[in-house]
Amino acid sequence: MQVRLSASAEHPDYTALNIHDLVELLARPEPAPAAGTVVGLSIALAGALCVKSARLSSRHTPTALELQQRAERLVIRAKELAQSDAEGYVQVIAARRHQRGQPATPSLPPGMASALRAASETPFELAKIAVATGAIAAQLAEIGNPNLIGDSLTAAHLADAAVRSAAALIAINLASLLSATQALTLADLTKQSQENIQRAQRAHTTRLSL
Repeated sequence: MQVRLSASAEHPDYTALNIHDLVELLARPEPAPAAGTVVGLSIALAGALCVKSARLSSRHTPTALELQQRAERLVIRAKELAQSDAEGYVQVIAARRHQRGQPATPSLPPGMASALRAASETPFELAKIAVATGAIAAQLAEIGNPNLIGDSLTAAHLADAAVRSAAALIAINLASLLSATQALTLADLTKQSQENIQRAQRAHTTRLSL
């Protein structure tokens, strides 16, 4: 399997891989790519469905172009984060390897804590853009082309799964390092995502009954 390297020249450009090679890489017993990359790519897929729905909704809502452009920007950012998450987590692995053989301490060594905090910045941003993507999906389910409501609803579900997955990764990586403010932020993002799903589902039920 030949893969194109990313700008760092250390990792493949995951977003440029075909699905066969990407799945093969994900299944390998290596640190990266892993869950964070899948979260980013899931958001990109959800965003792409939103772009499709918006493009085919110009006759149904005057905001179609705006929604399309917003979704396109989110797709680009999600793909960037899918790449950077894998590259960032390698630093956590390096910190863990460095700690091996060192005297045990009651708290995380500064180097490990720093690496975990840095690695969690990407999942936090992923959760935020997933919520934004889900909001676009819900809006398209409500006012977009009714023939594309399945795409919009699927996008909302993908975005919601990404939010919950990103929140789980943050909780796992930070554990005792998670601040009260960060915990509240994650809870709020999860709530917003659930509201997006409920909006999309209500639109699905309402519009199908017309």
